[in-house]
Amino acid sequence: MHIEPDPHLFSPGWRAYTGVIGAEKALDAIKVAKSKGDVYKLNMTGNLLGDEGMAAFLRGLPLCESHEGRSDQGDKGWEVMNLGGCEVTDTALKEIIKYVQEDTGVRKLRLGRSPIQLKDNVHSLVRLLNTSALTQLVLSDCEHLHPPSILRFFDSFHAPHLDALDLSSCKLDPAAWSAIAQYLGSRRSRPLRFLKVNFSDLTLDNLRHLIAAIKRGNFSLEALHYTHHPDITRQYTHGMFDSAPKSAEMLAAEAEDQRLKEVLNRNRNLGRRVQRAACRCLPIAQVILNALPSPDLPRRTSPRRSQPHFPLFQLPPELVSLVIRHTSGDAAALSHVQFTRLCADARGEEGLQARMRTAEGRKGKSERSRHAWNVDDEEEALTEKEVWLKKGDWEKWETNTKAA
Repeated sequence: MHIEPDPHLFSPGWRAYTGVIGAEKALDAIKVAKSKGDVYKLNMTGNLLGDEGMAAFLRGLPLCESHEGRSDQGDKGWEVMNLGGCEVTDTALKEIIKYVQEDTGVRKLRLGRSPIQLKDNVHSLVRLLNTSALTQLVLSDCEHLHPPSILRFFDSFHAPHLDALDLSSCKLDPAAWSAIAQYLGSRRSRPLRFLKVNFSDLTLDNLRHLIAAIKRGNFSLEALHYTHHPDITRQYTHGMFDSAPKSAEMLAAEAEDQRLKEVLNRNRNLGRRVQRAACRCLPIAQVILNALPSPDLPRRTSPRRSQPHFPLFQLPPELVSLVIRHTSGDAAALSHVQFTRLCADARGEEGLQARMRTAEGRKGKSERSRHAWNVDDEEEALTEKEVWLKKGDWEKWETNTKAA
């Protein structure tokens, strides 16, 4: 099967560049690639630049940008930066953090297979995550992470946009699992949707604590990728090839797997409820909140007088809000804060005009070519819907009471 290369990706291959000299050659190659097309994904995996080479590479990277730039992807146009396996330590990590702080277009940062320890700059990394638009951080196979730094990381970690975190093969100790469980049970974890902790010495007790934290206070995590402790994994493997009865530990592990599956399914179903309710409620909220009552209608009507219509605009504002909430078909799906945001968005003149322009554009497309519109416009509408849901935070369940 032939796979077309990604025209937006610069990926020189494994160990194509090494050290400072290699960094300079890589920069020259990036300049050429940028001059030929719209390149905004960087994959330097396995290029042994080291600390000095990485510093030189990051200093020269802004100079590689084409004059046209990418107006929708931040100042420098890198959306994905894969710097894993480049033999960088905490020294180079400081330069990486500094670069990502300046390049506001970066969304995904991958630093896997690196000998970083986070001894001196864990606070800088957390500050970057908490203040940037990063949506993904990969630290997989970073086996030398300083245990106290992991605790500090999860103690102050509340990145508002990060929805995917990978800590696979990081040799996490029991204290780290406790910190992760505490984080997952707090409101700080609400943006996170995907967590990977494969091959990180997860014991059955650790898993139980994670599940309890998610079940109690986390309604947004959709996927937790993990592998059991090596002792349990070996029992699983042996059990596949013999008919011996399963041990109590294996049965317990299977039971916890099922519990986690049910909790994550609950979160996904709750998220779908919120999304459906928001999408149903918005158009009706726009009509009601932006409509003006007819001047011919009396301000007050006797309750005994028959009326050909329901006097919606004569109701108190709180009852109008209640009517709008119930038009979603699931009045309990949106929290008070989410519903307030939705009404503000529906009432906003800017948002209403933008949607009217979009509707007019679609109408024009359908008149010009209905067959093309059926395919292209549907994809465009789905993208707009996803962006709108994410922007207003209407894609995840939100409780009305603050969790600890």
